[in-house]
Amino acid sequence: NQSRAEIHGVISFYHHFRSTPPGQTVVQVCRAESCQAMGADTLAHLLDHALAADGPVACEPVYCLGACACSPALELDGRLHARVTPDRLLELLARLEQQP
Repeated sequence: NQSRAEIHGVISFYHHFRSTPPGQTVVQVCRAESCQAMGADTLAHLLDHALAADGPVACEPVYCLGACACSPALELDGRLHARVTPDRLLELLARLEQQP
């Protein structure tokens, strides 16, 4: 006896719940305060421009990966990467393109 709004609220609150299938590769960029202060916005914008909208890599915001002391952080296919610079992000994306 839950409303659609209540179900949507739960699905949209937890970043591992989704209403559509994920991309083949998932990049989660931490958008919590510490990561924002250390450059997560730059990483998110870089990802938006580097990835095709309908490509195999999906970019998702998350609100804390638990690596606040090593901001900015992102998770790539379940592996945490900390103190990520724009150059490091481009390097990670280049590695993805080389994978079969």
